[in-house]
This record gives sequence, C-alpha cells and structure tokens, in this order.
Amino acid sequence: MPEIRYISGGEELLDRIKPLWEKLNHHHQICSVDFKRWYRQFTFEMRKSMITEKSRGDDILVDLAQIAGENEIIGYCLSTIIPKNSGLEGEVDSIFVDEEYRGLHIGEELFSRTLRWFDRRKVDFRRLLVATGNEEVLEFYRKFDFYPRVIVLEQKR
Repeated sequence: MPEIRYISGGEELLDRIKPLWEKLNHHHQICSVDFKRWYRQFTFEMRKSMITEKSRGDDILVDLAQIAGENEIIGYCLSTIIPKNSGLEGEVDSIFVDEEYRGLHIGEELFSRTLRWFDRRKVDFRRLLVATGNEEVLEFYRKFDFYPRVIVLEQKR
C-alpha cells in the first residue's frame, strides 16, 4: 500500500482540486437522469466562485491526499462553515477519491478530518448533498451517521 500524505489548507488550495473535481462532475453528468445538460455546463470556475461567495473566503477547509513524494492529488475533501441562525452550519461541499485509489480508506480519512474540523469549530448542524443518480455513495456516508432527510426537487430548465 502506498504511503499517503495529507495536506490541509483553505482557499489557497482550491485550484489543486480542479482535475479531480472535473472527474466528479463528469461522473455526475453520466449518473444524472434529468440534469445531464446542467452538469455539462457547470465549470470548476463556477463551483469555486459559489464556494468562496458562500463562505466569504473564510471558513473553507480543503484536505488533499497524495502519494508521498509525488505531486498528483489523488483525493480531496472540500468543506465550509457558515453562520446559520444562532449557530454554525458545516457542509461537506465535495469529496472525491480517484478510482484507482479507492479501497485504501482515503475517503474515510478525508471525511474524518472534516468532521474533526467541525468538532473543533463547534459546528451545530452538519450536512452534505448527494446528486440524484449517485446514491451508491449513501452507504459510505452512513458510516459517519449521515442519512437522507429530505428530497429537494428542482425545476429542469
């Protein structure tokens, strides 16, 4: 098993996730039944802008995974914390591990790092969104006590 190195930071690391984020977006495009066109038009620059506007550039955690001694990023987890009502809301905005490296517990480590960050920041409410068609990931999130709560419908345009 290769030695995995983890790097944590903030907004300054966002551009490093672009190649893997694009793989995730392509995966969503393939899986989506109703919103393929939306994913085709959705760019990394659009997503990055949404994240920085949502968090105002603060309270972003980017965790990267790479093989020790190499530059290529093989996994990432992007999370944000925002004030909500009288507390804080933490969201796992995006997580992805390159298919070649799945099964090495990289996703679990990345997700756990985010949960520890939420704990340190005393986050009251934690959530993540799963794209329709990508329900295979629900079992992964159940390991961390995340369960489906609502189904949000969006008008297809």
